[in-house]
Amino acid sequence: LSGQHEAAIAEAQAGVKLAPELAESYQTLGTALVAAGRAREALEPLQQSLKIDPASASAHCNWGIASTASGDPVAGKKKATK
Repeated sequence: LSGQHEAAIAEAQAGVKLAPELAESYQTLGTALVAAGRAREALEPLQQSLKIDPASASAHCNWGIASTASGDPVAGKKKATK
């Protein structure tokens, strides 16, 4: 599975390069990083997604998941329920 996760991360990174103005590009990268067990790395692209689209419920939820998986469940719960 790790090969599939790395491929998904590479594809998501390419998506960010192609469409850096889209919140979904960063959210896809963050989600792929979380799935690969790299939650701490996922926080930055998920935060960028929220800067672009602060009303995105899925971005808030995914940031909360990544934050919790990174060892900060308090911040994760706050963001996920925002």
